Amino acid sequence: MFPLVASVLSAAVLTIAFTSDWYARAQVSATSWALLQLTALVIGLLVNLPLLSEDLLPAWCGPGLKTFLAFADGLLDAIPGIVVMTTVDKWVGGALLAVAEAVGVPMIFAVLAGWVRSDEREAAAVDARLDAQEASGDRGLTTPWWLADPDLARRREE
Repeated sequence: MFPLVASVLSAAVLTIAFTSDWYARAQVSATSWALLQLTALVIGLLVNLPLLSEDLLPAWCGPGLKTFLAFADGLLDAIPGIVVMTTVDKWVGGALLAVAEAVGVPMIFAVLAGWVRSDEREAAAVDARLDAQEASGDRGLTTPWWLADPDLARRREE
């Protein structure tokens, strides 16, 4: 369920679906059409749900990486639309491209908003820790870190 894997899978499956006979069958069969729509929905959820949730991705996947993945997904989502536009039907491909970008751009903004909220939470936690440390009389952090860093202190002496 990692977004980059799901993005590549999404681009591949949708490109294959619209350039194979699946799309031709979907135009005349309600079942094939419903299966195509369900496939697109499930793959879209595999990409977007982890980006919008806090607990579906590993801890090392922070807000910056989530934003990059949302941006990469927006680029990868354009592939099926462009391929379909140039090989099958320009109107269908254009619709695919428009829908992909209509979902992708707000997704990037939603992930960016999550990044801002995450940064605010981290800043509040650091401020609270520093305030508690100052209130307890601990002056260990009154010296800037670069003055306490042994590597930088050695450079100042040279």
